Amino acid sequence: LQRSPVVLYSRNYFSKLAGFKTGGINKKKSYKDEKSAAKACLASNGCTGFVLYLKKYYTATSWIVYTDDDYTTWVRNDWKLDYMKYSVYMEDHYWSVEGPYVYTSLKKLGYQTIHQAAKACVSDSKCKGVCYLEIKKKYYLATTTKAKIGQGKTFKKGSTATVGDGYIWAKSDTGLAIEGDYLDASTHSTLSAALKACSKKAACSGVTKLSDSKFRLSKEKGTVKKANAVAYFRGNSVTTYRMIVWSEVSGYSLSHPTTVYKTMKLAMLACSKSDSCTGVNYVNDKKYTVTGGSQFKPKEGAKCWLRGDTHTPQFTYDSTIWYFYEDYKTGGRLATKPKEYTERDTALSKCVRHPECKSVHFSNSRYYLNSGGTTADAVGQNAWVLGRTKLDLSDMTIVHHYIHWTPAKDVIYGTAIAGQSGFKSIPEATRACLSHPKCSGVYHDVAKKAITLRTGTKTTAYTKSKVVSLIKRLPCGDGKCKGVKSGKVVTMNLKHCYKIKSMEVYNKQSCCSKAGGNVVVKVDKTTCNTVYMGGKTSTVRFDCASKTQGKKVTMTFNDIGDISIEGVFLVFRGINEC
Repeated sequence: LQRSPVVLYSRNYFSKLAGFKTGGINKKKSYKDEKSAAKACLASNGCTGFVLYLKKYYTATSWIVYTDDDYTTWVRNDWKLDYMKYSVYMEDHYWSVEGPYVYTSLKKLGYQTIHQAAKACVSDSKCKGVCYLEIKKKYYLATTTKAKIGQGKTFKKGSTATVGDGYIWAKSDTGLAIEGDYLDASTHSTLSAALKACSKKAACSGVTKLSDSKFRLSKEKGTVKKANAVAYFRGNSVTTYRMIVWSEVSGYSLSHPTTVYKTMKLAMLACSKSDSCTGVNYVNDKKYTVTGGSQFKPKEGAKCWLRGDTHTPQFTYDSTIWYFYEDYKTGGRLATKPKEYTERDTALSKCVRHPECKSVHFSNSRYYLNSGGTTADAVGQNAWVLGRTKLDLSDMTIVHHYIHWTPAKDVIYGTAIAGQSGFKSIPEATRACLSHPKCSGVYHDVAKKAITLRTGTKTTAYTKSKVVSLIKRLPCGDGKCKGVKSGKVVTMNLKHCYKIKSMEVYNKQSCCSKAGGNVVVKVDKTTCNTVYMGGKTSTVRFDCASKTQGKKVTMTFNDIGDISIEGVFLVFRGINEC
């Protein structure tokens, strides 16, 4: 395809013809070098190229060339091709795209779409990239990265990539750092913080990971070997919307535009629902078009967004991974206190600590905790779906029938109780467990849809399929609440949240003291009651004030004497939140 050497200036090609002369040479003005002559030619609409003669450069206005050993001629854009370069995110990889180039060695099978070809290339260890041939209107796998000028585009397969802070970031293999001095003296403790900082600085080429808690900004484009380091190079500017990565290409629009929309997001929404849509064109601030074309048309002030692969934005907050869904909603509104939140981060922290919460839903300027983790279309609303967390949530429980149960994912708890299986729901099984004297928990094999009662406390990790165990929890852990005395205060740790209706306190009566006095009984900070108790008091029973709830009971004695609290009987209800 390449007929003569080609050079590139300002996205315009010049064919270099040694030993040729052209007509219309303007010898009134000369230029000192090739670059200056090319710049002058591009600034003139009538210029067809330039020539080198006796160490000086001159512009020309003729397309006709003829042999002359004393001249070298550069013919301007004789193929009417425009250079372009950008990057895209597909199949979790970084792809560097250049045109008009074609790879020199291609496989015979052609693919209808770039996504089909990219998927095949990633699965083929010998594939170096993908080539689009304009004449065939198809995509082909390449076994080399050697390219030549031609009517098409090359998609060079890069390393695995990540998307964040408005860019694609190409990730190197371990043991490589970005070469040269760092961009500045800043050090960042997380990758997300470093990528965010780099995205705001035009001179930043990428980020080097030096350790799990040390990241530096860089300004060079090459790599050097460095033990345990990883390089992240900044690629194309992108927009992530509708779980799709849209690569922005400035100075071009895509061919064959169709429907017009008033906003970029409305156009992207329509494009995301069409299998034939390849991208979105920017016309002006109130006009965007969807397109199914694959050709680029250069235009001053134009830009387009190429439809890429699916990607769900994620970030870490409160030691927890969250997946962000813009213009989506989730269902299953949970009854919480308060019912709604005005700050996103507050809602996220509450959700990860709520045993039934799987997502946070934003609607009408408020955030809500939801039990659903499946998203649905909802323009103008947002959802954050809960991912993995590093928080210690071993004390987190869920309440069934006023009793706390600890959900243990990927855990087989205890051993099966004979004849106690076939339950249709968790509420049914937990109710049965409370009536069985040996039951210590409930086991749910989600894959097999089997729910059984368990006895014992043995735990076994299991990750072959989805299983959940619910471990029964009683007040004070084992249901045998005893007081711990410190001075004149006796404290009982209930372990979880309970609403207390009444109490019955037992005194050991170790001797015959006549000492006694009032006792202030509190649950957390709420006063349950004030009662009299003395050394000879064996039992005192009393009701609590309404809305008495909490995790800790304290009894403050006016004169504790030889009182020794042996046990406490509670009338209670387990609650999710205190």
